Amino acid sequence: MKKITIRKKQRFWICFVFGGWFVLTVLSRFLQPSQGIYFSLILLQQALFITGGLAGSRPEIYQLLSFKKIVEGLFWGLGLFFLNTGLGALVLTASTRLLGSELTELLIARERAGVEVFLGSSNPVFVQGIMLLLIMGAPLSEELFFRGLLLDFWKERLGAVKSTFLAALIFALLHFYLIQFIPVLAAGILLGFMFIRTENIFTPIIAHGVANTLVLLILLANL
Repeated sequence: MKKITIRKKQRFWICFVFGGWFVLTVLSRFLQPSQGIYFSLILLQQALFITGGLAGSRPEIYQLLSFKKIVEGLFWGLGLFFLNTGLGALVLTASTRLLGSELTELLIARERAGVEVFLGSSNPVFVQGIMLLLIMGAPLSEELFFRGLLLDFWKERLGAVKSTFLAALIFALLHFYLIQFIPVLAAGILLGFMFIRTENIFTPIIAHGVANTLVLLILLANL
């Protein structure tokens, strides 16, 4: 009975998050584009993922990590960063050969446009805000929902492998990337593996945060 109740709660919050995400996506198409509105929509999206993840996930996944596990999460983050960098380079090479350098550069610019616009903003609120969202907000919100809730919900019915891949696929699709789709998909699979292996949401959160921090440092260096 308790397991059925938990699954009903998880199902409700998954539907709630996807419904809220759809509403925000539709709103983004009709609202006047501006940094303030775009930033607000990002905040609302992350708040939605955090709310659904915290409300719908099992309390067992929130056990405190030992120092050894924290260090392990940091190393997983380094591995995640190098995996994404390597796959990104391969995809970039393949895209340049198939689509040409001009189209590839255009697609990459579009995928990075949002973050780079905020980092290059004259408003320090946007600059500091997007940095916090990349380092803390995205790792927390995305791991709570995609791994802590979505993957965990599917795991019992589909098994560890299928649920990990499916959650990673949804994770990659919702980023709306083309050039970076495969690296993001691979990252989702690795993060899912961490969660399945440890049964603890803090491990993928730490790894995701480390990888995003390293990406942010590279973006800042290239501005």
